[in-house]
Amino acid sequence: QEIRFVAAAEGPSCFGDQIEAFSGWDDIQTFADTDLDGIDDQADNCTLVPNPRFCLEDDSLSEEDCATAELTWGQPDSDGDLYGNACDGDIADGPFAGGDCNTNFLDLIAFEGAFFTFDGQPNYNPAADMNLDGSINFLDLGLLEAEFFTAPGPGLGNCGCAPEPSVLDPGADFGAELFVRGSLAFDWNAVPGFNNVVNIGPPAHGPVGVNQYQARFIIAAPGSYGFKVADADWAVEYGNGGSETVAPGTPALLPFQGGFDNTPLDITAGGCYEVNITPLPGEPGEIPAGSIEVLFDGPQP
Repeated sequence: QEIRFVAAAEGPSCFGDQIEAFSGWDDIQTFADTDLDGIDDQADNCTLVPNPRFCLEDDSLSEEDCATAELTWGQPDSDGDLYGNACDGDIADGPFAGGDCNTNFLDLIAFEGAFFTFDGQPNYNPAADMNLDGSINFLDLGLLEAEFFTAPGPGLGNCGCAPEPSVLDPGADFGAELFVRGSLAFDWNAVPGFNNVVNIGPPAHGPVGVNQYQARFIIAAPGSYGFKVADADWAVEYGNGGSETVAPGTPALLPFQGGFDNTPLDITAGGCYEVNITPLPGEPGEIPAGSIEVLFDGPQP
């Protein structure tokens, strides 16, 4: 809750020396590492379960030697769904990358088919090797049980909750790509591929000459959140300054440069939410100086 920048000539100090000077600061960023595995949450594919990076093919190698051998340095993610093995019990096939976004009896059946197998044996399933030690045993079963009847993660995946890919310029009406940022997802960070908005083309109903933009991402739990819509460096920013609480299903108007107060958002159920954003022009040629209409829709089926 507090960050101090101090300088002390005589060694570490919580207060520092008194000086008469000017100091300039720019672009200060802090990152959480919730599971204390040395990887900040923004880059961690299991944010609550420690799973540090190592050479996946040979964990005895250093990062430099792993790269020299053209092997993979990273966190294990055997099914490629951006959730690490350690927090991903969703190992059976499903509609999304890696499964169906739920750890259930289908995954238990898939796990049983690989139980007591070793890397290199025919039935070995690396996705079921949750601690990636080359053997599927009771240690992995314990991790699977801890994940039972829950979604994988939290991590970097979206369980299929993402807008359709688009080749249209994501910043066409704003001059820069926008992100839905706040306490509801990714702790205010701009995370390309996850809380960025996608240009989906002209809206069916709305201003002529602008496009509609869409983001889809997981809001994990019900609660009261704060959010803004902004580009990566906050040069373009929309918010209502806390003047009115937004609820899913009700369009909200967010002015350009909404001030320091966040837009309140009430979510009654966690799940996949779709956010549709329509720019409302200001002066001709100055669309970023206008407002945007934001509509939360969800949770999605």
